[in-house]
Amino acid sequence: MNSTNLIFTINPQLKDVPKMEKFLEKRYHITFEKADNKNAINWFNEANGKGWLPAMKAHRNMTNNFKWTNFDNWLKTIKKEEENSDDDYDTVEEEEREEKEKAFELEKELREKGSLTEIEIQEKVDKFKN
Repeated sequence: MNSTNLIFTINPQLKDVPKMEKFLEKRYHITFEKADNKNAINWFNEANGKGWLPAMKAHRNMTNNFKWTNFDNWLKTIKKEEENSDDDYDTVEEEEREEKEKAFELEKELREKGSLTEIEIQEKVDKFKN
């Protein structure tokens, strides 16, 4: 089983996201992450124009170890366009997104302290999530 099939097995709802399979197979998700790191707004605009926005949002929503500050800020600038469309592909509610961000921050703080093992850190983060 390749990694794309594994992701679809774990997250069957992704099968309904337009272009998601190609987004993963062509490794656009890696390019997307780099674009966020560099705040490559032109890349976001171009990808959106090519219909990748649902896949980009789905990838963002299933990634809890990566801060999407630049992409999220860019999304706010196109919010009016988004409000006028029928976008059913937000797989995670805003509340769940905030919880993931809090878990990410907790993990970051625990790593910075340096007094816990990797297993202890993961246990604390998992306990926080549940």
